[in-house]
Amino acid sequence: MNSCSDSDIDIEVINRVRNGSPVDFRILVDRYSDRIYRFLYAKSINRNDLDDILQETFLKAYLNISKYNESYSFSTWLYTIAYHEMCRFYLKKKNQREENQIDFIALPNNNDKTTLGIWEEASQLNAGFYTVLWLKYHEELEVKEIAVIMKSSVAMVKINLFRARNQLKKILLSEKNKSEKKKTQTITLSHNSI
Repeated sequence: MNSCSDSDIDIEVINRVRNGSPVDFRILVDRYSDRIYRFLYAKSINRNDLDDILQETFLKAYLNISKYNESYSFSTWLYTIAYHEMCRFYLKKKNQREENQIDFIALPNNNDKTTLGIWEEASQLNAGFYTVLWLKYHEELEVKEIAVIMKSSVAMVKINLFRARNQLKKILLSEKNKSEKKKTQTITLSHNSI
């Protein structure tokens, strides 16, 4: 019985692409496009931008396939490229100041309103904190993989996770307090009108 891991299959396909079979790269696109799409989806301003970043991610991966280091998983390398493409995209948009006003887009296949609300609030975090939370809790990557993707140390990823969770907690508590204050004002107004 010959059982190959996903990593083994990726390496086999990568080697075929490196050896002159560019058509086989489509296999990698098919395997990873949904995961990379979801990663980028929550931070995109609109679908056209998302498609552009996704396309650039796979184009860069294809053009640089010879630089891929097999000691890391292909998905880690691809997330790294996607993350850097997203950063480049936001740098281009920085002059327009749209980054701080990104509307949250619901995650596909996720109807849990609590989860959606948390990711919506998390979108208020800076891009680095949001990304580290996303990779850890949505993509369920290990801290070591996140460090590779973000070109950071494991210790810095742990620090950023700690800080991101604390900032998100403050945002969520602030939203809860605002909601409770509105309820109190409504009750007071209703009582005064009697």
